Amino acid sequence: MNNREFVTAYFRRMGVVVEETGFELVDVLLPAELAAQFEFNTEVLRLAFDYEVAQENPGSVFVTYGSHLLDRLTRAALKLGRFVEVFWPEADTPHPPVRLERMLADEFDFVKCRAPMVERWLVHEHVYYRFDFRCVFQSYDKVEEITPVLVDGRTGWVQNELLALWTHIIPAGERLYHWPRLDGRPPAEIYHQACRHLDHLAGERADALEAGSAAHRDRELAKMERYFAETISTTMRRMSKTEDATRRQRLEQQLAAAKTDRRRREKDIRERYTVSIQAGLDGLVLYHQPKIELHLRVQQRNKTFPFILYYNPLDGRIEPPLCPHCRRPFRRVTRDPDGTPCCPECISLNP
Repeated sequence: MNNREFVTAYFRRMGVVVEETGFELVDVLLPAELAAQFEFNTEVLRLAFDYEVAQENPGSVFVTYGSHLLDRLTRAALKLGRFVEVFWPEADTPHPPVRLERMLADEFDFVKCRAPMVERWLVHEHVYYRFDFRCVFQSYDKVEEITPVLVDGRTGWVQNELLALWTHIIPAGERLYHWPRLDGRPPAEIYHQACRHLDHLAGERADALEAGSAAHRDRELAKMERYFAETISTTMRRMSKTEDATRRQRLEQQLAAAKTDRRRREKDIRERYTVSIQAGLDGLVLYHQPKIELHLRVQQRNKTFPFILYYNPLDGRIEPPLCPHCRRPFRRVTRDPDGTPCCPECISLNP
């Protein structure tokens, strides 16, 4: 991790908006309390991580090894806990979008039903769990990375696509609102779900690293194969020309040793380029935010049934519910024989 990566990671960990505006140039939007902590009298701090870039941008702060700012950030980072809670920065109660009925019609298909009616809506505080895993990928080279996994506290569903949206929000350090908290799944279950998703992400990353080094591996294998092919060919040629039983026996032993050594060397090369993974939890961030609970009434033939959806003000979308049978998100709504809303796939599997 270089200076720029460390500094931007620290500020983002503190919930600060960070924008990379150019080569080795970063703008940081400082909240008042953080500006006071570091004794800055500006809301926008421009940081340069290259000497020439700093010269070209008067007013920027040059960050390098031994600089005052980097030393202070390092001391602050060492004191920073590995558990952080941040909160939605607005006290005003959010409302459903004006085009709610149009959104429902565009994003959901209620099979053989009339358009749903919104009977009422409620605002709840909702929690997302961000698990930051430190992953070490070891092969002939060592790569160390932080892999985040964001888990929905209500459903246990992984939603890493929302991580980027939080980088554009300056969260509060405490609650500015009084919305009731929505019940969620047990933290242990959420953590296990994050670990399962980490296995998938780390596996994909390991595959990519192996693919990136495949050319080096193949060149090394080819060089090794040429060496042993020549050695074995020379030994066999000498065997064919000798009539001395003792010499022939010695050459046969050399041939067997060369073949054994070739197999061992090939195994060693392949293992050296195979990526092993070590991972551990490095930090946990809890994001508290509002969600709007939409209570719908849906009519199917001459019967109606209730249906609950959630609107997320963070991304401005209505979230798909999880099917009660397969636990997968669904937007095409039907009902099982007991009348429970579910996905069509589960109906086709269990008619």
